Amino acid sequence: MWGEGTCDAIERSLRNFIRKPLKRFSKTCKLLGQGKYVQVVWYVVGTSIHGAFTWSLFKLFHSRCSLEYIVLVASQLIGKEVNRALKKHFNQRRPSASGKTSNGMPSYHAQHAFFFSSFILQNQITSPEYWPIPISAAALIAYSRVAIQMHSYDQVIVGSCIGMAQSWLSTLVIVGIRNGFLISAPPPPLYVIHVM
Repeated sequence: MWGEGTCDAIERSLRNFIRKPLKRFSKTCKLLGQGKYVQVVWYVVGTSIHGAFTWSLFKLFHSRCSLEYIVLVASQLIGKEVNRALKKHFNQRRPSASGKTSNGMPSYHAQHAFFFSSFILQNQITSPEYWPIPISAAALIAYSRVAIQMHSYDQVIVGSCIGMAQSWLSTLVIVGIRNGFLISAPPPPLYVIHVM
């Protein structure tokens, strides 16, 4: 039923799923050992966005695959690939203090934070008194990338704008599907005559 390539891909995904949190934990311990407590706080704030995808998957299965959560999960997966393509296109390096040689434009953490918070605002939160919460969380996550010198301000700003645009497009998809603009049943054939 499953080919060897499929099993290899699943195994690779599981290794990455386990490896990334361990890598983050190791980085946190290293920063603590160096006495960089403020950087630890910013690092933890910045990496907290990774929990958004886990929450989205939980809500997707808990809601029995409601339209909003299908679009939310799909948009996050598509957004990650768009970010990879844009990083390759812009080819702008991260700040030298980051210690990384990979491209940094646009910041994926900022993109994901502003996508997620904008999506929640547009599709979940109806009371204006709660609006500052997701906006503040996204801004803190985006700023944390500059604070720990993983990105420059322009990389974070561009990532944030892409995230908000991505959220707007995702909400348009939901509205379009609900109103039958994107997916609709074919019109009845013209030759059908209703007789009373």
